[in-house]
Amino acid sequence: MRRLIYSLVILTTSLGICASETNDVEETGRGVRGVFETAALYLMYGGLESTYAMLPDQNQSFPRDISRTNASPRLPIIRADFLYQSFGGGEADQISDHALTYRIQAGWGPIAAEFSATDFQDVDRGEAASPLRHAYLLYRMSYWRVFEWDVGIGSLIVEDASGSWESSTALTSPFRLHFNSVTVECLNSWGEIDGESVRDTELAFIGYRENFGVRAGYRWVGGPASLDFHGAFAGVSLFW
Repeated sequence: MRRLIYSLVILTTSLGICASETNDVEETGRGVRGVFETAALYLMYGGLESTYAMLPDQNQSFPRDISRTNASPRLPIIRADFLYQSFGGGEADQISDHALTYRIQAGWGPIAAEFSATDFQDVDRGEAASPLRHAYLLYRMSYWRVFEWDVGIGSLIVEDASGSWESSTALTSPFRLHFNSVTVECLNSWGEIDGESVRDTELAFIGYRENFGVRAGYRWVGGPASLDFHGAFAGVSLFW
C-alpha cells in the first residue's frame, strides 16, 4: 500500500505538470485539479507513513527504514517540554522580563493532541500571570524518517487584564527535520483575539539521547501589547 500511494503521487504530479503546460483552458483546468489531487495524496502518504512507523520492527510486512524508536522526538507517543524564555523585546517586555512555558503532546501515529501554556512573571508584583494557552488536535505526517509536518486546529486562549479568558479558533503547522541525535523544529500558530491577529513562532534546536533532550532557540509572539514579545529560550524535552 505504501509503495502504491507513492507511485500514485509521482504519477499524478507528472500528469498535473504536463497538463498545466498547455494553453488549452480545459487541459489547464485538469492541471489545477491534478495539483490538488497530488496535495491530497501527499497528505495521505504522510499519514500512512506515520502509521507504519509506529508498528513493531518485527513485523516484516512494513518497511523497516521508516520505523520510529521511543528514544527520539519523532512521532512521540508522549512528549513534554519545559522552557525558560528571556525577553529581548516587544511591548510585553515593559511589564515582565521572562516567561515559563510547558507543553505536552500525546498521540499515536498520525493523530495527536497538544496543550501548551505560557506564564509571564510580573516583575512589579512578583506574581505569575497566565495569559496564553494553546490547545490543538494534530494530524502528523512523516516523510522518509527525516521530515515531519503537522497540521492542526484548536483554540488560542488568552487572559485579559480583568482576569477573564477569551478564546478563538487557531491553526498550527509545525515541521521538523530529524538527524542523528539532533532535531530542528519550527512551531507556528495563528489565531485572533478581539479582532487582532496573534502569531506564535518558535525555532528550536534539540539535542537528545535516550528519552531526554536539551532544547534552545528563539520565540516570537506578535499580537496585542500584552502578547507582543520575543527572546531566546532554553529548556528540556522528555519523550517516549
